[in-house]
Amino acid sequence: MENLKKAVSLLISTAMTVDQKLDDGKITIPEGMSIAISAVGWIWIFKNFQKVIEDFKALDEPGVNALTDQIRVELDLRNDVAEAVVEQALEIILRIAAVMIKTRPEA
Repeated sequence: MENLKKAVSLLISTAMTVDQKLDDGKITIPEGMSIAISAVGWIWIFKNFQKVIEDFKALDEPGVNALTDQIRVELDLRNDVAEAVVEQALEIILRIAAVMIKTRPEA
């Protein structure tokens, strides 16, 4: 599950960078470069995509709970209401995807 956790952390980091840079409602060139630099970590996700998928396929209920807890701890947006909505949406999406993976016949 460590690969999946790392991938989620990298995505959260970029989301928080975008949120921070949108503080004034626009993105300057230096801010855009900062966002791009935070997205460089995504290269790790693409290089290890199969491992991340394997971790996701192996997710069980305790794993889903651990991942949603990680999201709640790491995600920190400027708007607390938006943060709560994003956290809830991600938990719903994660649970639905986990059920879909578990009930999908092996090909």
